Amino acid sequence: YTAPIAAAPASRLLLGSGEPLSQQTASSMLCKKTAAQEGSSKAHLEEVAPRAFLADWLAHNPPRSGYPKHIWVFADISLFPAADFQSRLNADVVRRLEYEAAWLEAASLNKQAVVLLIRGKLNDAAAELKRAQSVVSERLPGHMRLQALPAVLSNLAYLELCSGKASAAHAQIERVAQMERKAHGVVDFGTHLRSAAVNAKMRRHTEAMRCCRLALGVLKQWADVEEAASPQVQRAFDAHTAVVYHNIAV
Repeated sequence: YTAPIAAAPASRLLLGSGEPLSQQTASSMLCKKTAAQEGSSKAHLEEVAPRAFLADWLAHNPPRSGYPKHIWVFADISLFPAADFQSRLNADVVRRLEYEAAWLEAASLNKQAVVLLIRGKLNDAAAELKRAQSVVSERLPGHMRLQALPAVLSNLAYLELCSGKASAAHAQIERVAQMERKAHGVVDFGTHLRSAAVNAKMRRHTEAMRCCRLALGVLKQWADVEEAASPQVQRAFDAHTAVVYHNIAV
């Protein structure tokens, strides 16, 4: 899920929800078509796509209209990682079921909080996120907490940012990055993008640009791995790439 920071609800964008994609996503797809017409090599795509996207973006966001906002990417708790932990949990079926129930409860609370954040109901969202954090911290083992807690903390960072506490939001995002490195050995593109938004809010624009480019690099690495991905995965990649280019343009 994504949303422009401090923008009107009508301009909010939901990814993976079945809603129509944003204008930026369409622009991203146009970039790929343009690049394919001029040359299909990967190197040429990397050269042409950013220019095509930014040209289209500027046409819809002229300087006289003022600066648009960074798009914030909300974090979702993934499906229960049964395959990853099957060997650890098979010995105790009851415990496995308890962990799965806690995981699903935390995921549901986190998703409800995102909906409330998009609607601007910050107090209600804060309560749901605190409940999700409590479920993850108290009812899941350490290796699972590292998988689920970053999503909750990332959305708490947005709450802090909306409350005018940019420094607190920055601290949350740094904590998330450390947890992701420990769990996966790499920081998610969304975490880089959220860090960019927070740094921009703190007027650290050079650092914000660096974080945007890190997010783009992670997406490109992911594209290499998922070269033969399903249309749904490719659609998500296009949308995420469009969001990164939008924030770079901002």
